[in-house]
Amino acid sequence: MNYLLKAAEKMCEHDSAHERSLFILAMIIFILVPVRLISGSKSWRPSLRDFQEKNTILTYCAIDAERVFCLQAPEVFSRYFERYLKARAIAKSDRASADLAVFTTLGGRPGITSRQVRNVIKDISQTAVSMMTQDGMTEQDTALVAAARLDTIRAAAIMVSLQDFGFDNTRSRLGYESLNALQNRCASTSKITFM
Repeated sequence: MNYLLKAAEKMCEHDSAHERSLFILAMIIFILVPVRLISGSKSWRPSLRDFQEKNTILTYCAIDAERVFCLQAPEVFSRYFERYLKARAIAKSDRASADLAVFTTLGGRPGITSRQVRNVIKDISQTAVSMMTQDGMTEQDTALVAAARLDTIRAAAIMVSLQDFGFDNTRSRLGYESLNALQNRCASTSKITFM
């Protein structure tokens, strides 16, 4: 996953519009957010006010199937959140407005589709593969990242979270997902490690 984050940061150096890409990736890796909680639904579109901070703990409160889930972000996520706000020229105090969508299209329209999120991840993985090739990484490692998609990145992030933060902390970021779904996902990807 480090190469994916480095690739997204490199993309930002060339075009600040990619700050959105980096933030999407950070939400998937650190908050373990599935695509539907990034793109929203007919009845709910994510706004910056959905990010709430209490006692320096940042949570992302999302609505899924008419239920509210508050997913606690690890401390490392805060730097990506602050970076994204800065890139959009939004002061922390101004983010409470319901009119400020978390994501906008490159044309400025509020919201982002699941397909657009998947395309963002595809672009990041292609850049990561290029970086890995330049760095002389093995073909096997490069092939894993080349095949990375939103669901496999999230599954790998869940595995890393279990190792780094433990079961309870990881579980708190999975919203309504059942323990069986978590176990099946982790079992199916237990040998996949993204760089």
